[in-house]
Amino acid sequence: ALRKQTELQVLIEFPWVERQPDIRRHLAALLVRREKLHQGDSHGQELDVAMMECQKLLEVVMQWLIRTYPTDAGLLPKQQRPDPKLNQRILSELQIPAFTEDVIRLLSRQKINQVVRACARPSDSLKALLFAAAMGTLQARQHPLKVLGDRELQLAKLLELANLRNQSSHAQSSFTGRETTQITSCMALDSI
Repeated sequence: ALRKQTELQVLIEFPWVERQPDIRRHLAALLVRREKLHQGDSHGQELDVAMMECQKLLEVVMQWLIRTYPTDAGLLPKQQRPDPKLNQRILSELQIPAFTEDVIRLLSRQKINQVVRACARPSDSLKALLFAAAMGTLQARQHPLKVLGDRELQLAKLLELANLRNQSSHAQSSFTGRETTQITSCMALDSI
């Protein structure tokens, strides 16, 4: 019943998504998770799944951007080793309104070979996909990343979500010697 209700909600609130079945499927799954959290189902596993669903939806949206606004990966320089300074210059030169200094700094750590691969086959990490989607702005003035601002896109939050999801998807225990991140219901709902 919850799935049917969510599918109806998607049709009513997001009618444009009917043209994109992959986005529709992940959006509906995420809205189901949100409803479960609102109903009080905030077990650790449910929170982890909610974070993964957020990331999946964002990855699919980036994949859509890459396919809709393709770029020539040959425009990216060949790098033997990661070069964050060069990547920062590239990302700054794109003049994307939502690419704040923090967003550029975080994305500049991406390995260019992952970005090149994401341009051709968009199935890499969310950060590589966002970098590749940004490269698509070179050939499209009306690219959503050029048109929408930081307030609408909240890319810093997107990158924070990627880090949170990565932390929650790997086994967290005292054996790793790292500080664990406990996902809360508020964090999951805020991410959704």
